[in-house]
Amino acid sequence: MNRLSRLVISIALLAALFVIAPNVAGRIPAALAVDAVTEDLVYTANVGSTLNSTARATALQTDGKVLVGGAFSGFLRRMNVDGTADTAFNTNAAAVLTSTVMGVAVQSDGKIVAVGGTQGVAGYVRRLNADGTSDTAFNTTVASYGTTLVWAVVIQTSGKILVGGEFSGYLRRLNTNGSVDTAFN
Repeated sequence: MNRLSRLVISIALLAALFVIAPNVAGRIPAALAVDAVTEDLVYTANVGSTLNSTARATALQTDGKVLVGGAFSGFLRRMNVDGTADTAFNTNAAAVLTSTVMGVAVQSDGKIVAVGGTQGVAGYVRRLNADGTSDTAFNTTVASYGTTLVWAVVIQTSGKILVGGEFSGYLRRLNTNGSVDTAFN
């Protein structure tokens, strides 16, 4: 038997073991069993009662809580692990975030960077403290985004912030204080 035949037979046996055979005790080790992905209906119901419009961005915090950004009232919410709204999080984020959140990321110190905007009005990059209040040490005036959206944000391991959007150059790197990193091309 040649190598190709052995490979085909091996794949067929694996398919029979993992796909065709039902998950009966003893046939497939528990560590290898794959359960169907199911929706957590309790979590979904809790989140659904908190958001009143489109969610566009999510980020997971180290404590398991989820940040959700979007076009809903307040633009940024933090959800507990069960999907209920975290009432300790600043629910007046709209005072800091001027419009729809398109991207959100969590820094290693727990601070939150949110990006977004309204087409034809203004794009923004803002940093919030872990409790959702404005981080006044973050410089938001140096980088001009004009009337274009900022769509994405990533925190690099150095702490510098990459933002992408419709602005000139499409990608910018910011220093940890929010100023433009002029060494980045």
